[in-house]
Amino acid sequence: MDNAEAILLAFEASADELVSAICGRGLIFGLDDEVCSTSHTEDCERELQIKEEVQQERELQVIKCSPLREKRRAHDKILKAKSIEDLSGAVQVFEISTGPAPTSMERSISARQSRRKVMRDA
Repeated sequence: MDNAEAILLAFEASADELVSAICGRGLIFGLDDEVCSTSHTEDCERELQIKEEVQQERELQVIKCSPLREKRRAHDKILKAKSIEDLSGAVQVFEISTGPAPTSMERSISARQSRRKVMRDA
């Protein structure tokens, strides 16, 4: 027996030992359990195919929208405003009865003015 054959036999023996060790671990940790699986029936496969087609159609029907450009605002003037008059030129203020609904900023300023007026009258 030459040197190459001895190395080959040693490798085969070590490989067999390794496989045996792996199988032993598998038996310990549950690889001896059997798993049973079944394929979908034709009806179920057809339902899945229809769902996929509907999903693809929905993806195609997505409307592409582009955002509007944001208007530049005088934030420093708006945030320092103490009355509606201070906002002239910075924002457009409407009366509740004649214009669109007030923004949260306008409602906040209006509420502050009402509280001040009540405090002055008291």
